[in-house]
Amino acid sequence: MAYRDEIDDGFDAVVFLEERCYEEGHKRGYQAGLLKGMEEGRELGMVKGSEVGGEVGFYLGFVSLWLEILNETPDPKQRHIKLLETLKEMISSLPINDVTSEELFVNLEKIRAKYKQLCSLLGISTDYSGGTSGASF
Repeated sequence: MAYRDEIDDGFDAVVFLEERCYEEGHKRGYQAGLLKGMEEGRELGMVKGSEVGGEVGFYLGFVSLWLEILNETPDPKQRHIKLLETLKEMISSLPINDVTSEELFVNLEKIRAKYKQLCSLLGISTDYSGGTSGASF
């Protein structure tokens, strides 16, 4: 009977060879996919984080500049100053420590809307290109 079991084991090894190879390939591919996904996710996160950070920095610079300009103006409109202060507060209250929060993107949309409102009141263009398209020199 032991001889029969050896034959069956040899036969099973041949019959299930394809299945074992498939399972091993799937296991290796899955592990490689996990690593590749982590790499691509990290890279995408860095790019998107940089874009959002640049945009928020632009808005903060915009607010600082216009507050300075209006403070130097002999008779500044208080509505403009109030809206600029509101935008500044919105920017400073962004939940930057928890980037997985939906609140971050909801608040960012509100900041964009407030920026457009201010640009309309100040009579300036709302274009934000997010960087330069050519050489900076």
